[in-house]
Amino acid sequence: MNRNRLPLRLRRLILLALREGWRVEISPDLHLTLRKPGLPPIHTGPRANDRRPMGRPHTCKGSNEHG
Repeated sequence: MNRNRLPLRLRRLILLALREGWRVEISPDLHLTLRKPGLPPIHTGPRANDRRPMGRPHTCKGSNEHG
């Protein structure tokens, strides 16, 4: 992969993860998967708004009484 294609902040994140013992996988569209034994994988992307859409907000069906 062309190093110049990676944004500087993303390169810094990758270098930090590698120093901390994470295995870093980079997809062609610059999404990362960080893996470390004993921990769940972390998935991330190059943009701040790269997250799953939120579901419907939770609404309480019960009464508002306490006790």
